Amino acid sequence: MPKQATVFEESQDPIFKALHVIRVLDSERMVALYFIYTESELAGNLPGHIDVIRLPARGKQTGE
Repeated sequence: MPKQATVFEESQDPIFKALHVIRVLDSERMVALYFIYTESELAGNLPGHIDVIRLPARGKQTGE
C-alpha cells in the first residue's frame, strides 16, 4: 500500500462542497491514520478529524 493515499472524495450539498478522507500509513508504529475534512464554499476549509487504527502485528496469529 502507498504511504499516503486519498481513499474517499465525494461532492455534497451546496453548503458542504466536498468530503475528503486521506489515509497515511506509519509502518514503524504499525498504525493507519485517517484524516477527514470538508470544504465549504461559504466557510472555506473546516476543521478536520483524525482517526488512528492500530494494524495487526506481522507474523502473529490471532484467535485460539
